[in-house]
Amino acid sequence: EDRQVAAFGKDNCVLGDQLLPDFGQAYWEVLVTSGTNAYVGIARRERIDVQRNMGSGGGIAFRGIGGNEKWKECSHFEYGRRICRGDRVGVLVDLPARSISFYMNGEPLGVAFDNLDPAKRYWPCVSNNAGEMRLVPSPRLPP
Repeated sequence: EDRQVAAFGKDNCVLGDQLLPDFGQAYWEVLVTSGTNAYVGIARRERIDVQRNMGSGGGIAFRGIGGNEKWKECSHFEYGRRICRGDRVGVLVDLPARSISFYMNGEPLGVAFDNLDPAKRYWPCVSNNAGEMRLVPSPRLPP
């Protein structure tokens, strides 16, 4: 079983297998290889409904296929630009700044939210519909 690939048959989500550090920054990237409703971001294990996508399921995410929006626990706002198959989406969680920012192919899309609760624990999370996403090994935070 390849734990670096998330394959989706229907519109649901998957939590990463490692909890984000409770202080400092964390950065990772995923390659969107296919699908129709891709979200990339974080979620609280006790809040997320993995049987739904991250938007309606309660995640904190950037959605770039099917729309270009940022989502936080079922509310959404316009943000970023559309994802194309083959794009790399980076996620920067900065808990001291209480923020989450996204990158596309190394270019910053800006801070999506600056009101994360540092007392909560977050997990990496992705969702998609009829598609696949792949974790990029050893990504470097763009300058």
